[in-house]
Amino acid sequence: MTLAEKIFARHMIGFNVGADAPTGPGEQSSAVSGVDGEAVQPGDTGFARADLRFSHEYVTPMAAIFFERYVGKDVKVNDPASILFFRDHLTFLDEVISEEKKKLGLLDLATQLKLKQQSFAAKQGIKLHGELKDRKGSEGICHSIVLERYALPDN
Repeated sequence: MTLAEKIFARHMIGFNVGADAPTGPGEQSSAVSGVDGEAVQPGDTGFARADLRFSHEYVTPMAAIFFERYVGKDVKVNDPASILFFRDHLTFLDEVISEEKKKLGLLDLATQLKLKQQSFAAKQGIKLHGELKDRKGSEGICHSIVLERYALPDN
């Protein structure tokens, strides 16, 4: 197996193997496995446990709204210690957005994204890499912080 296949195999939670995999809605596979570490190959489908999950302020509010609506407002996320939120994409928006777009209310909408992300993170106990306290800016770019601090071998 390739390195990627080994990682997927180690994290699979039951999967459909190759040609026996369902091809359409409602079809069931006769080859379903739930054994950690079993070999996987191109064409296999299934679900994998994620060691780390993260999102930024564009995605977090939408996911939070779906979670609250379809899972429940008072339900806790599974394993909040494995989730990270980032405020990095819109940190300087107020400095670069045009007056025309401000008049359309886009800056206000972006602020609502920030507030929803902050409140969901606080309610769920999820780490938020947010804006700096002492100057304008964010703690860093999500992809860089994940690579430098979290996506380490054997983590």
